[in-house]
Amino acid sequence: MVTLEELVMLLDLARQGLTVSAIARRTGRDRMTIRTYIERGLEPPAYRRRQPTPSPLVPFAAFLREHPAIGISTRLGNTAGLLEALTACEIEVAVMALIDPVEGMACTKLADQRLVACMPRGVATRRISLERLAEGPLVLREPGSMTCLMLERALATKGLVARVQLEVGSRDAAREAIAAGIGVGVVHDGEQGEDGRIVAVPMHAPPIDRGAYAVKLPESLDLPAMGAFIRAGRGGS
Repeated sequence: MVTLEELVMLLDLARQGLTVSAIARRTGRDRMTIRTYIERGLEPPAYRRRQPTPSPLVPFAAFLREHPAIGISTRLGNTAGLLEALTACEIEVAVMALIDPVEGMACTKLADQRLVACMPRGVATRRISLERLAEGPLVLREPGSMTCLMLERALATKGLVARVQLEVGSRDAAREAIAAGIGVGVVHDGEQGEDGRIVAVPMHAPPIDRGAYAVKLPESLDLPAMGAFIRAGRGGS
């Protein structure tokens, strides 16, 4: 099996007009392998349409309709930054991805989530192993994101370390970098959106699961509005 970098190089050399034999001499790969991957890489693989994971924020629209006197302001941030803001009482509740509840915080699980690899459509495989994923190149969110933490934990179970090519500060930036062929991304299933340039690829590994949690300070649990907000996030239950 060739890596993503090698496949991109093979396709580029073929586009330059080099013969299979010339590419074999330059790369050290046998001609059969080169011919197979060039032919396969020119045609995107067939994928069944995947149902995106519903956003855990959708139910809060109903909460706002039922409680019109309550105003909500939002901010974006990674897990570490949101926890800091909660501790400093800058925000009252945060919806974030967690592997386990945070000690000292009141955490209510809203929905299950999972991670998948994200690859350019033209070079995507049907599945990807942790070993292959670790080879990179990888496009990941900044340190402090739960996505990075989960991936590091999964790789550590097999003694692997990721080769990160690019760190980005937003999901949009990650999508653009992946589509440009800079590397493979790891995202929450559904975060790739409807972008036809990229494909979500299941990981051939033990389940990498996480949950979407509403996280707040324990003393806020007695607030009626907070209780209603949490019930909305859990679909009214």
